[in-house]
Amino acid sequence: MTGTEFLARAAAIDPKTVRIMVTAYGDAATLQDAINNGSIYRFIPKPWNPDDVRATLIRGIEAYALERERSQLLNELTVLNRVSARSRESSSSTGCSRCCSERCAKTSATTAPTCCSRRTQRAERSSG
Repeated sequence: MTGTEFLARAAAIDPKTVRIMVTAYGDAATLQDAINNGSIYRFIPKPWNPDDVRATLIRGIEAYALERERSQLLNELTVLNRVSARSRESSSSTGCSRCCSERCAKTSATTAPTCCSRRTQRAERSSG
């Protein structure tokens, strides 16, 4: 198995891994294969400088952490959007106007229909 085949297999198993290729073969075909099939993050040619390798590893770790944080934030946003949509659906089913939908969402289901001050005022006028 070549290095590019290994990286391609690693990408298939876990696409979130940060793959860095270190090789003495710097020909264009090897690089193209590694980039296209192995989805490498960085390519480090030999002979390598320890400071460059260290910096590349640090950047790779940072890239992984940023991607993980982005994924978590996207999941949180998805949940919040679902909750918001459900809140809008429930407020529209109770007949609340847009101005009181936030207040309706904060009240229990039994009090939601009377939370709107406009509706309460109308109800008081018609009963009084």
